[in-house]
Amino acid sequence: MRKAAGLMIMLVGTAALTGATSAQAAAPAVRRIGVTTDAGVPDGLAVGLAVRPVRPVRLGLSLATNGVGPGGRVGLTIKTPTALALSATAEAGFFPPMNANPVVGAVMGVPSSIGVLDRVGYTYGSLRGGLEFGDQRATFMLHVGMSEMHANLNRVDELLVERAETVELAPIHLRVLAPSARLGVLFWFKRRNR
Repeated sequence: MRKAAGLMIMLVGTAALTGATSAQAAAPAVRRIGVTTDAGVPDGLAVGLAVRPVRPVRLGLSLATNGVGPGGRVGLTIKTPTALALSATAEAGFFPPMNANPVVGAVMGVPSSIGVLDRVGYTYGSLRGGLEFGDQRATFMLHVGMSEMHANLNRVDELLVERAETVELAPIHLRVLAPSARLGVLFWFKRRNR
């Protein structure tokens, strides 16, 4: 996965940098700061700030929720300077451990008190390719790729043995590599003339 991710970032970066010079010469002033909103897996629902230090590069910082609790992510996107742009995005995010029993209870319609759901949280890293389109005011994006998630499962012994037993298992570290996707929109603030 690392070789594929490196190759993807290198190809998009090369295309973005070679086209950036001619596109920047003819293009109007770049809107550098924006607000983004998106939904995805494992990102959840997110709202964030986007900063474009140079045209082909975008940095992001977002607050998110996965339905259980709040979290956040940071990311870097490199894209081609075309109307329908190819992009490569690398991100890292986290959702701290929260009690998922109220959410499970609401979905199931009965109170939930499953021990393993008392502390549900995870960290993740994502590498995605995508398509982006829009103008100087808004950018729509669809990103797909792979995410690696890490989580600790606590109180697993309650699921495996009867409660009369005195067996205690250490928390289990879970590592999952899975497909991921995100759909979102980014609104750029107008640059003030000086």
